[in-house]
Amino acid sequence: MRMYFRTDYYADVGIDEVVRLQRGTTCEVVSETEFFYFIVTDNESFRKMLNIVMIPKEDLEDDVYVVTGKSEKLEEGGGVI
Repeated sequence: MRMYFRTDYYADVGIDEVVRLQRGTTCEVVSETEFFYFIVTDNESFRKMLNIVMIPKEDLEDDVYVVTGKSEKLEEGGGVI
């Protein structure tokens, strides 16, 4: 599963640390819990172990799309769930 960011998204990754996930990028979802998605990012400014970011599911409606499978329309800016 992949996650597509339709706006710039700022994720808290530690005390006084925030990572910016840029609009228009797609990241791989590696795990999911009841309240969170865990994604892998290769953002150069975010050099943490495994580059894992936790995204609260409650934020999905406003900032990100979760995409299942592969969609050619995603690359054109649509075709997401």
